[in-house]
Amino acid sequence: MGENILQQILNELSSLRDGQQNMERTLSEVKEEQQSMRHTLSDLKVEQQTTNQRLHQIEALVVDIPLIRQAALETLEISKRLDSGQASFERKVTAELNTHSFGIDILNREQLNLKTEIEKLKRK
Repeated sequence: MGENILQQILNELSSLRDGQQNMERTLSEVKEEQQSMRHTLSDLKVEQQTTNQRLHQIEALVVDIPLIRQAALETLEISKRLDSGQASFERKVTAELNTHSFGIDILNREQLNLKTEIEKLKRK
């Protein structure tokens, strides 16, 4: 009977050792998983920092949008005024050119008349 108890104790001890080895393997797996999770967390932190930097850059650019819009509207207004002024200037220059053209036509006719008169006088 003493040997039976000793055998049971040895069997129990062997079973406990197997359990301990299983627990050690499980613990090792948990540690590996934990390490993997730490790496993933580290990667996520780096990605979050990059995202935050990009967000700050975007925010800085977005701040300028109303100013850019205002500048574009002012440029459009100036362009419209210049177009209007240009059209007015073109009308004025066209009117002056027409006046000069009429004056030149009159001078040409007068010159022709004078030549004609000179020719008539020469023939007499």
